[in-house]
Amino acid sequence: MKSKKVNIICSSLFISLVFYCSSTKESSSSQGTNEKPKVEASSSNTQKFEANNNYNEQISCHPTNCVQVEYDQYEELDEQISKLMGENTGKFLIKMQNYTLNMESKELEDVLQYLRELSKRDGKVSIEPYYMGTREMSIPVPVIKDVALTGWDVYKRIKNRIKYRNTKQYNAKVLIHPKHSTVMMVFFVHKNYGDMCNTIYSNCEELEYIDDETFDQNLSKTLKEAAQNNKVVRVNFSQKSAVLPEAKIDLGLLGQMNDSVRIYKWLIATKETKKKSVSQERFLTFQLALSIVDYSLKAYDLVKSILMYSPAFKTTAEVTYIGNEKGGKIQSVVFSPYKEKE
Repeated sequence: MKSKKVNIICSSLFISLVFYCSSTKESSSSQGTNEKPKVEASSSNTQKFEANNNYNEQISCHPTNCVQVEYDQYEELDEQISKLMGENTGKFLIKMQNYTLNMESKELEDVLQYLRELSKRDGKVSIEPYYMGTREMSIPVPVIKDVALTGWDVYKRIKNRIKYRNTKQYNAKVLIHPKHSTVMMVFFVHKNYGDMCNTIYSNCEELEYIDDETFDQNLSKTLKEAAQNNKVVRVNFSQKSAVLPEAKIDLGLLGQMNDSVRIYKWLIATKETKKKSVSQERFLTFQLALSIVDYSLKAYDLVKSILMYSPAFKTTAEVTYIGNEKGGKIQSVVFSPYKEKE
């Protein structure tokens, strides 16, 4: 009899607990509907990307390190962009006055021309949907194609070379509406502002340099998969200490066993490797410049002979560091598809 009473009491407690959990869940769900998509409690994908700095960076423009362009007519943007690039602006944002214009709209021709010229000068142009609470979208993304100068007279070619000369210092990102593919915002970001996965690419493949023994295999596999999916790969150095070589990378340096030796080989394997000091200022100093990582021909021949490094042969590596150029601490290395220069 006593056992029967215990069972009845346990059953009652269980039913009460179920009703309590159910009501709590409904309450939190109803509260979430009044908030912005990126903080909704009901979306597991959203919670994942809320904590992702890359997701937040997609739409951020803080007054301390970014300029939001003020304009009344789209015709004003030509002069505004030229002025801001001439001032070495770190990052500036152009918000569309309405979201009805697409990449072929006549009103945006001046802006698109800057994107084309930037692309011709080895700049990166990322076009991606504005992630409204989720990244699970498969929409056709337009592509900025280089416009051939065939048929243009010499005067116009020279004029454009002067007018758009500052675009060689910039990368850009275009955010489009996830459903209608209309242009919503355009970011122009100085190449020395920060690494590309924190500025123009919001969906990089991430790899942490943790274990020396498995790093080569992991990076080789990741680069191969990224090439198939047209993605960019970033190697982070938050767990391991890695430094820039103080001189030319040669066989002697590669023979030394230290934490950054394996990344040196990958830098040699790429088509081109540039290094830059991390900066996120509103206006950058004109002395900042990307420099090329130097290495010996013998070291190059050694790395090129190893099949493991082949996924990097058609990439560009960009090294960001803090401290001095010689011996500075590497923060990240970003591998992106190499683009032949005109």
